[in-house]
Amino acid sequence: MQPLDLISKKELVDLLEIIHQCTLCNNPNEFHGIIKKACSLLSANSAILCEFLSEKNGLQPIRVNNVNFPEEWVELYAQNELWKIDPIMQESCRNQGLQYWHNTYAKFGPQPEFLSCAEDVGLKRGFTFTGWQSAPKSIEILSLAGNEINNSHQTNLVLERLAPHLFMLLKRLTPMDLPQQPAEKFSNLTPREREVLNWIKEGKTSWEVSIILSISERTVNFHIRNIKGKLNAVSRGQAVAQAISQGIAYSTDLGHLFHAKPATH
Repeated sequence: MQPLDLISKKELVDLLEIIHQCTLCNNPNEFHGIIKKACSLLSANSAILCEFLSEKNGLQPIRVNNVNFPEEWVELYAQNELWKIDPIMQESCRNQGLQYWHNTYAKFGPQPEFLSCAEDVGLKRGFTFTGWQSAPKSIEILSLAGNEINNSHQTNLVLERLAPHLFMLLKRLTPMDLPQQPAEKFSNLTPREREVLNWIKEGKTSWEVSIILSISERTVNFHIRNIKGKLNAVSRGQAVAQAISQGIAYSTDLGHLFHAKPATH
């Protein structure tokens, strides 16, 4: 049996059509349309393509083309440089090809906070296909998510043939964003971090904030640690004070921060 015999006739026709469209594509809107067709072929709901420059001091994203991944996750991932702790990226640095998220998470051990944040925005099941380039040395990433995704030989066969064309379009249609000096960290709070900070300012505990924002308490604590790191603070009260001094938050009655019952940091 030939490898492509594992793919149905309709899947093969769809795959060839998508590859043909890749050769004709010349604008980002068409590119997104092609990715959405690929999602349909692979039973995925959302997709994102990235290219990371591989340097001695680590990875640096230089191209990101988000088709329909949750914007909150993409912003959180970028601003907090989560690729440094993401098991998917660790595996991508070691091996090319297809990886299913749950297999990689099991391989690298528990990452409760990282997984909790991803699941809070609906990213529970998915897979990533990785390609390597040597000049310049870079890692190309195609990640797809969806509740109907299955671990199958068909998925691997399709992506082995399709991903190189998608990576080519990523390079051709997505401008390179060269590394720059980061702005002051206090200005880099994500919208979700600002929401959490606002409720901390009001004296809410992690559990209360989790109820208000409909996210897990673990995710709230993850955001709080990021907030304190960006504001060079060692406590919630200091984070609020730093935020007020930088104009991120406005002073109200802060007495509850010092008289409320202790909350988890």
